Amino acid sequence: MRRYEHLIYWLILFSGIFLGAVTAEAAPRPLTDLGYFHWANQSVTPAENTFVMHYGENTKIEPIEGDVYSDYLTVGRSAASLSKAVVKNVGYYQGKAVNLLVTLKKNQSNMDGGSISFDKSYFLGITVIGEVMVSLDFIDQDGNPMIVKTAFNYYGLNANKYIGYKNPGNLIHSLYADNPTHILYDTSDGGKDDYWLYLKNQTPGIPWRDPRQRFELVTNAISNMTFVVHNNDNTPSSIVYFTDFLSKPEFPPAYASDSKFEKVKGVSLNAKQTIPNVDQWQKSQQIEIDFNLDQVEKTKQFEFEKVCVTNFAGDDLTDLFTSKMIDEKKIQIVAKNPSDNRLYDTVLQYQVILKWIGNEHPVDTSIISDGDLDLPFNVNTIFDGTNLGEKSASSLVNYSSQVTVAFLGENDNILLASLIKKGILTTSFDLSDDY
Repeated sequence: MRRYEHLIYWLILFSGIFLGAVTAEAAPRPLTDLGYFHWANQSVTPAENTFVMHYGENTKIEPIEGDVYSDYLTVGRSAASLSKAVVKNVGYYQGKAVNLLVTLKKNQSNMDGGSISFDKSYFLGITVIGEVMVSLDFIDQDGNPMIVKTAFNYYGLNANKYIGYKNPGNLIHSLYADNPTHILYDTSDGGKDDYWLYLKNQTPGIPWRDPRQRFELVTNAISNMTFVVHNNDNTPSSIVYFTDFLSKPEFPPAYASDSKFEKVKGVSLNAKQTIPNVDQWQKSQQIEIDFNLDQVEKTKQFEFEKVCVTNFAGDDLTDLFTSKMIDEKKIQIVAKNPSDNRLYDTVLQYQVILKWIGNEHPVDTSIISDGDLDLPFNVNTIFDGTNLGEKSASSLVNYSSQVTVAFLGENDNILLASLIKKGILTTSFDLSDDY
């Protein structure tokens, strides 16, 4: 019997060691042990990752559940344990509008929670009292998942807090930090779909935002991400969402945007361009956006009227640019002073506004599809003599039309019910068979 007791003892002991190895956190290690880590000054932030979120002219908060207010949502002991909201219009990714579904959860039953700010001056900043889990879902205007590449820059990871990212292998393309850095990492493995990477700073007494506390996370193509923020201090800690970059950002091109217009007045060709914050580096010496109107000109329905340029906040920046037509097919938009600070850390929205001339030229009905006139166009971006690429889109214009035929007698008395005839704008209606 004693032999079996010893056997049971050793089985329990080895089982405990094995199970503990699955979930135990590793000791903090240097970031250089990570295959995707690079020193910031030896790297760049790719153009496709320069999409960052801003509070803009059309940003709005739509509460879903929990404690959601106009300028923040919160969870905690005296608040909801889970709060959720959609932040409408946080930016444009490759010309398409992005909304953000934010879910905040109090992550530990024995700890307090925290909040996420929607205030313009602290947009998407996190204040943590205990520990919170944050989920960010990128969605389009219809609420469908949206695939984006982006970057997160944090400049104050001191010893008062740590941050952990779920499934880093799917999330992280690159991780950057200054050389030297105080940031270390460790991991935990909770099994399938529950692997975590934690970034920590164990060097106390260093002023907040010391360069050794900074890091940048560059994502893969993602539609959502989940992370935790833990407070080590007895006073609240903060994680600030910055829109500048630790590693020098590349300039992305302007992306042509599809549009739909119900009337021929106010039709425009549109493009959106993220211009990253490059205060730490040299600004561009040339910003030129070229709209190719060749296909528009062939319809003989519209001609160039004017250009309008605005930023994400809705400010009119048209006066900072010159614009002219070249060869009746290209609209050239050029920044007068490419180093003007107002052109950076925003999304520039270019509009080529068209004037309708269809009343002078009946439309070729063969180019009308489902009642719409298609105006395809291309946009080229030139920065410092380099063509960043051509992007295409189209503006659809409703060309459906109708007339109402009234059947009246000599004294304007109604003889028959009115008849509605449908057709195509600028074309004549044949009413001979209706009398």
